[in-house]
Amino acid sequence: MRRTFILAVVAALTASRLPAPDCSTCGSSFGMIGVALGQTLRVNVVAVLGSPCSAMLGFVDRNGLPIGPPNKSVNLAAGQAAFLDLNANTLLAAFGQRAEVRPVAAPQPGPVPSLCSATAEVFDNFLGLSQVMVPNGPPQIPSGPPNFGMMGLTRGQAVRLSVVSVQIPSGPPQGPCIAELGFLGSNGLPIGPPNKTVTLNAGESASLDLAGAGLVSGFGARAEVQPFVNVTSAPGALSCSSYQAAAEAFDTLTGRTWTRLIPVGPPN
Repeated sequence: MRRTFILAVVAALTASRLPAPDCSTCGSSFGMIGVALGQTLRVNVVAVLGSPCSAMLGFVDRNGLPIGPPNKSVNLAAGQAAFLDLNANTLLAAFGQRAEVRPVAAPQPGPVPSLCSATAEVFDNFLGLSQVMVPNGPPQIPSGPPNFGMMGLTRGQAVRLSVVSVQIPSGPPQGPCIAELGFLGSNGLPIGPPNKTVTLNAGESASLDLAGAGLVSGFGARAEVQPFVNVTSAPGALSCSSYQAAAEAFDTLTGRTWTRLIPVGPPN
């Protein structure tokens, strides 16, 4: 089920809660999104529920540093919308390469409280067709592994599992996150590369790839896998208060994403 995250922006926000140049305190909770040559990543924002919206739009890399076009500040009346584009052709030089980018839709102080609804989409530069649509879901609060469902991949595809440490502007300071990434097969046992453990500061991300060529023997065959992420706080440090995880199945020839999976929340 597609979810749109509503950013509540109150007038009491101070300048200290605006995005810093390194974007370690960005207000969006998008995960990482992969793009390839011939694609554009667009972050959209719209003022909803009869209220205005003030936001800063931009993009950051896996280290939380600005990438692509300059940040764009928008002040929208109720019902108005705006967007900012990042053309992957400005980041990549060769066919089959991928760039991992995180859209930013950070709240800004305004004269009255506002509500902003943010989404991101990847579309083909030539045809203009949207290929991946990404909701801006609320970040997970570490309380055990995210509940990913199963996803399929075939020969010629790979799954990239990513996790990003998200600092919420109105939340407590974000301590280092210790994240373990891996994959499980349909029998619940580990599959693919060894699990990867990383330490992430606010705004940083990490990823782990699983190639379909190592799981299926021929074209047309499929393997079902379950991404696995476990996030904890570093001992003796501030709490890792929030993070965002996602998994993308992409074409290893072109680098283009075919499907994207986010944790589905508590089991039904």
